[in-house]
Amino acid sequence: MSYKFDSLITILNKLDKGELLTVHSLMNDLEMSERTVHRYIKTLQVAGFPIGYDRNRQTYAFDEGYGLKKLTMSVEETLAFAKKMLGNFGSGMGLLKCNVYYLCLGANIHLTSY
Repeated sequence: MSYKFDSLITILNKLDKGELLTVHSLMNDLEMSERTVHRYIKTLQVAGFPIGYDRNRQTYAFDEGYGLKKLTMSVEETLAFAKKMLGNFGSGMGLLKCNVYYLCLGANIHLTSY
């Protein structure tokens, strides 16, 4: 994974947890410049994430009532979805299929027809 992707995900997770995010806290946590923090926040906003800025508190937060939603699918539904999606990519996806298989093993999910 790229450093930028990791940083964007970290920012989203912090926002979702309701942490008070200032430019300086992100600069320290992610070891980046002020300009980069602003650029990453703008990237997330352009991508459609409703991130607002409170000038009085000088903090970023998700707009009221917004949060990252987790899918509520059963294990069987998740595996069926993954199997269908991986099948659509053809034979070149063997390594990814192996990774999904081992991920499922690690989560104690038993695959009967992989």
